[in-house]
Amino acid sequence: MKKLLIFDSNAVMYHVYSGYGKSPTYTLEGTPNYMLKGFYQYTEKAIKEQNPDYVVFVFDPKGKTFRHEIYPEYKGQRPAKDEDFKVQEPFIQEYLSHTGYPVFCVSGFEGDDLIGTIALRAAKSDHFSDIIIYTG
Repeated sequence: MKKLLIFDSNAVMYHVYSGYGKSPTYTLEGTPNYMLKGFYQYTEKAIKEQNPDYVVFVFDPKGKTFRHEIYPEYKGQRPAKDEDFKVQEPFIQEYLSHTGYPVFCVSGFEGDDLIGTIALRAAKSDHFSDIIIYTG
């Protein structure tokens, strides 16, 4: 039996952004890079501690999801992302593109919905003894 580790990547990004934002670091060009540093450290530590057989990263899509159709004010009270946050998001995607780990993001569906689907299918497969979700 195998162990699956699923990262709620948006939750991890917000977690490390708020933590590392207290002592930000920047490239020589002045671009913030502390969220990438925190994301890397956080996820690598979790992978080392959990020692999974499989790792996947899940992201929320840009734009609206089916939840907005059900409730138009969905996430309406959430403040806009800081500019430093938005600038650093592509760094995370670029980093993950080099790791070889699967990355899931499906237009119209929240990352939480994908995480639930992946976890449920993994549990029903009888292939996994442990399914671990890292989220906020």
